[in-house]
Amino acid sequence: LGGVYALVNSVIRNKPEGLKLDIACIAEFENPNNIERLKALGTDVHYVGTRGPRWTRPSAYYRNTLKLLRDGGYDCVHIHGDVAYLLLIFAKAARKAGVQKIILHSHAAGIDGGSRRLKAALHRLCRGALRRNATGFAACSDVAAAWMYPGLDASRVRMVVNGIEVDRFAWDPAVRRRIRGELRLED
Repeated sequence: LGGVYALVNSVIRNKPEGLKLDIACIAEFENPNNIERLKALGTDVHYVGTRGPRWTRPSAYYRNTLKLLRDGGYDCVHIHGDVAYLLLIFAKAARKAGVQKIILHSHAAGIDGGSRRLKAALHRLCRGALRRNATGFAACSDVAAAWMYPGLDASRVRMVVNGIEVDRFAWDPAVRRRIRGELRLED
């Protein structure tokens, strides 16, 4: 339940009536119950990833996404990512499939995980092409926007902060009593 999934899940739960939102992901869901919850909300989850060798994954992502978009007849794709080379793969597939609206969404301001030098080089190499392959841009912060879309006029980037539903975390004396009882804590 990372940040991107939490944001997308919140959008799906609060979407306007009659709007169909599906998810395509490159990593399989660890908990199949999450897929069932999304299906109950009218969202289909499509796996466009692969378990193949790392060096073959980008072409598989492209092929699988192109097939999904061509078969599904989608008119808009909102692509979430943390590196430009992944955003570019999916944006190019969407363009090839004839999708009219392609929105890129930056969720990071740096590289994490392994192979950082290679990822950083690929990111720098690909981020200039993002402008030619998308119709809209979003980011979770000004820093994430500048990192993903350098030189792009800030007015073209919509800020969509990764907010939380604060009501879920509001103080409740009944919950406090129950939890303290479960933990056998005294007042």
